[in-house]
Amino acid sequence: MYKYQFRLLQGIADKPFFAVKNESGVPTIYVYDAIGDFFGIGAQQFAAELNAIDAPVINLRINSPGGDVFAAKAMVENMRAHNSKIVAIIDGLAASAATTLAIGADEVKMAKGGQFMIHNAWSFAGGDYRDFAKMSEVLKQINDSIVQEYADKTSKASAQIEQWMNDETWLTADQALANGFIDSLVEHPAKGGAANNMWDLTCYNKAPAALMALPEPTKPTYNIEHLQRHLNMLERLA
Repeated sequence: MYKYQFRLLQGIADKPFFAVKNESGVPTIYVYDAIGDFFGIGAQQFAAELNAIDAPVINLRINSPGGDVFAAKAMVENMRAHNSKIVAIIDGLAASAATTLAIGADEVKMAKGGQFMIHNAWSFAGGDYRDFAKMSEVLKQINDSIVQEYADKTSKASAQIEQWMNDETWLTADQALANGFIDSLVEHPAKGGAANNMWDLTCYNKAPAALMALPEPTKPTYNIEHLQRHLNMLERLA
C-alpha cells in the first residue's frame, strides 16, 4: 500500500492532487491520489469538500491506485447522502479501493485507455497465530462486503466476482463496460489529456506492463546567477 507513495516522495512522478474546480458550470472533484487519511485523500477532507457543493450534478474524476477501503466506503456514504447526482469519471486508473469509490457514484464513466482493477482485501497484522486467524476472519468479512458491492453493480454472480478478485483482475475500459462495472465510455478524458500512471504498482502482482514504466525523475534546473546573488547576500548577513 505504501510502495507507490514511496516512489512519489523520491520525485519519480508528478505529485498527485485533490482539487475542486468548476468546469463548464459543473463542480468537479479530482481524486488523483491514493485514498486514506494517512497517505492520500482522506474521507474527512473529501466529505467537507463534497458537502460544501450545492449543484444538480457533480463530476468526480478518478485516477487512483487505491488505498484504505474503509475511507473509500465513508466517501461513498457521503456521496449517497448528497442531493446531487454524482458522476464518476475514471480518467486513468481505478484500482482496489478506488473502484469502490467509482461504483458508489450514481453513474460511472471511463476514459478509453484506462484500467479498472479488483482484488482481495489486504491488511497488515502482528502477533501470534490467534491474531492472524482473527485478521483472516476480518479480511474475509471485508471481502464478502466488496463482492456484494460489485455484484450489485454488475449483476454478476458472486462466484464470478470472487474469482476475479482472487485473480487480481485488471480490466480495460471496454472490458469494464462489458462486465457492468461502468456505465459508459468517454472519448475525451480530463482537460490536458489522459491521466498518466504516476505510481509504482509493484505492490500488485499483475499490473499491466504499460503501467509499470514510470517517467524518469525530472532533473532540477538551476539559475547559477540567481543562486550566486543569494549566496552573496547570506555572506553579507553573516
